[in-house]
Amino acid sequence: MMEPSGQQSSRKIWAVVPAKAFVSAKQRLSGVLGDWERAELARTMFQDVLATLFATPRIAEVLVVTSDAEVARLATDAGARIVNDDGKSGLNHAVALGRAVASAEAVDVLIVPTDVPFATIDEVNAVIDRLYDHDVVLVPALSDGGTNAVGLRLGTDFTPRFGEDSFVRHQADATRHGIRLYVSRLEGLEWDIDCAADLTVPEHVRAGNRTANFLRQFAVSRRTLTDIQTRIHTL
Repeated sequence: MMEPSGQQSSRKIWAVVPAKAFVSAKQRLSGVLGDWERAELARTMFQDVLATLFATPRIAEVLVVTSDAEVARLATDAGARIVNDDGKSGLNHAVALGRAVASAEAVDVLIVPTDVPFATIDEVNAVIDRLYDHDVVLVPALSDGGTNAVGLRLGTDFTPRFGEDSFVRHQADATRHGIRLYVSRLEGLEWDIDCAADLTVPEHVRAGNRTANFLRQFAVSRRTLTDIQTRIHTL
């Protein structure tokens, strides 16, 4: 049953964003992007995700879980609260740390990775809306079987375990525990950037998106390099 509007407006939700060092992010793209390009892509995606979360008034606080000084500095400059991570235990440990801090403040949680730069304010709100009458909201990845966002009501007995095929596992865990689950398919949140095929810009992306600008510039640079190489080989 949907909660009365007064209860809806009084519920608080915090975003948890686990973030590794930019220089070590997106290793699967190492065959396509150089070290500097991968770090810059990771940086722009992180900034876009934070910008969307901070532009969503219903997000009361943004927690960034990281062990990296540069990530922490950018997050702090944006207004986020830092949760220190040892950087060695992996994504799910970082998620658990952030969730524990949020739970101690008696708030609902929205877990968002750093590689969904095309998510929109409306999509974040859509996930929050579904938490009013569900315990868990999942947003699947578009193509690789992963999970791109998890909304959790306070006190829900559910442990997110991100990774390969996590969406199916999350659904199974929710069913096994009798948890009220909603699957939300949202164009921007579904689009993560993990492999070479993801290095394109969806049509709906707003102007000013840092990641979109980076990818467009990257595409132009690569086409220019290809043209130069082709001309050299034809001489």
